[in-house]
Amino acid sequence: RRHPAHGVGWKLLAAVLKGRGDIDGAVHAGLQAIKRWPDDPETLSNLGNALQGQGRNEEAVQCYERALEIDPQLADAMRRSGVALLGSGKYKEAEAALRRASEAEPEHAGAWANLGDSLQFQHRYDDALRAYERGLQVNPDLPELLNNIGAAYRGKGDLKTAQRYFERAFEVSPSLSSARINVANTRNSLGFIDVAIGRHREILKLDPG
Repeated sequence: RRHPAHGVGWKLLAAVLKGRGDIDGAVHAGLQAIKRWPDDPETLSNLGNALQGQGRNEEAVQCYERALEIDPQLADAMRRSGVALLGSGKYKEAEAALRRASEAEPEHAGAWANLGDSLQFQHRYDDALRAYERGLQVNPDLPELLNNIGAAYRGKGDLKTAQRYFERAFEVSPSLSSARINVANTRNSLGFIDVAIGRHREILKLDPG
């Protein structure tokens, strides 16, 4: 703060505040940085991240798009733009952004997972599974990815395969609440009532709210 006219200082402050969980402060510092350094793609992308943390997805997308105009190879901005578009319910646009991101960063399991999500939201389950499979090749133990694969199989009506992936996600990350819930609900649907009740009791113990 000693040199408020210096964009780098505001940029660094924004990163520190976001790391501390002060999203409002990060947005304020990011906006100050952009006023002083409007053509720095990383600063624009970081501001987009902070805005996304406030749920301001459309404004975040604008920041990412501006960053990509300056640096078209900024893969993180491509991916985060896609995630923000997902949050805005713009699934086709999200798919396009996330395809670019996964092609630019094929070793990023999250990019493939996000692409799969954009396809699953369009009920294109087979396409989603192909994207998820690419993510699994990079990181076979990413619990969110395993859980979302289960959701895709559930969307296809294949509950037994869905259950295997939900169980695997729960095994890798017992704290992943969506996986715990999916395990319990799918077992219930498959007729394993006693096991489902046990899973729900386990959920209530871990998360009484």
